[in-house]
Amino acid sequence: MWDRDKGCCVLCKKNEMQAWTLEEHHIKFRSQGGTGETWNVALACGPVTQAGTCHWKAHNTRAGRQAFEEYQRTVLLPLYQAGVS
Repeated sequence: MWDRDKGCCVLCKKNEMQAWTLEEHHIKFRSQGGTGETWNVALACGPVTQAGTCHWKAHNTRAGRQAFEEYQRTVLLPLYQAGVS
């Protein structure tokens, strides 16, 4: 996942030098049956507990959730359906 996402938050494109931290975000939440499979995780700037980060937005705003779902639909699913590991 780190290599695939080029070490950057997939939404704001901050790298590890620009963000406080980069975290694994489960696009379909684990509490809703989401898995840790590569097509369901993406790098997000964090921490998830800090308002304004992309990881926080993914958990606390509709727009944030939708942005990661769109990334999954347009980037991750086609990539992994094509057989990339």
